[in-house]
Amino acid sequence: MNPLIESRLLATRRHFLQQSAMGVGGLALSSLMAGNAQAAPEVVNPLAPRKSPLAPRAQRVIYLHLTGSPPHLDLYDYKPELVKHHGKETQGANTIKPFFGKRGTVMKSPWNFKQYGRSGQWVSDMLPHIAKRVDDLTFLNGMVSRSNAHGPAIFQMSTGFIFQGFPSVGSWVSYGLGSENENLPSFVVLPDNRGLPPC
Repeated sequence: MNPLIESRLLATRRHFLQQSAMGVGGLALSSLMAGNAQAAPEVVNPLAPRKSPLAPRAQRVIYLHLTGSPPHLDLYDYKPELVKHHGKETQGANTIKPFFGKRGTVMKSPWNFKQYGRSGQWVSDMLPHIAKRVDDLTFLNGMVSRSNAHGPAIFQMSTGFIFQGFPSVGSWVSYGLGSENENLPSFVVLPDNRGLPPC
């Protein structure tokens, strides 16, 4: 007989209560042990708040990455070279490495751009109201990626690498700042309910 089916057949009410009691006891014991460990002076809590070597101005970080938003190239990052090379295959020594094995062609934005404000910031027709407030905003145009596929590019943006398995910006913030509450995690990832990988 299949061991999985056999274990389900043997799972009586008495067996369930016995296993549950042992589990609750284990949880209580681990909670008591954690309290004793905190009382000991030689034990250091890795999540305790830390003093920074620099004088920090921020006490916490809220980082929102909204997958699926319009690309910066269609909003506020005007690239005249895209218009010049529209439809041509990407070339050069610093060409983005394709994730799916084939280089794509350059595509200009389908939106028209104009300069706004005293700063002369380029903004597309997609953002007519934000275009009126460009002098009150800060635009960071220094992000680059070595992949043109969303998944690896998102990994690079949050970890610095295009592959999985490296610490993300949230874990580094937790490492640097610690946590003020031992009962809540200092770093939380809320995965997309549509099955997309968390960032």
